[in-house]
Amino acid sequence: MPDLVACKVKLVEQPFARGREAELDGLRCPIPVAADESVQGLSDIEPLVGRFDIVNIKLDKCGGLTEGLAMAAEARRLGLRRDGREHGRNQPRDGAGLDPRPALRHQ
Repeated sequence: MPDLVACKVKLVEQPFARGREAELDGLRCPIPVAADESVQGLSDIEPLVGRFDIVNIKLDKCGGLTEGLAMAAEARRLGLRRDGREHGRNQPRDGAGLDPRPALRHQ
């Protein structure tokens, strides 16, 4: 971990495969840890508390904007930060061409 801090790493994303989240129990990390594959729907949010700092909400994996907004609201309620960007695309948009970031900020 000290090497990552020294290199000014700003985020650790999905350090373990989906289903191995318990391996993060008790980890004290000075760098925020983001859930990616571990969160694909609303029911995945609550078990992430205490293990991850950030939830990466991907609209194309969770079923769309309605589910994504519900996930963002639950993450916020539980104290997790949200990342609503669509990684791997040129712009942060869902398949319908909507930019979800403003809606996610106001949840």
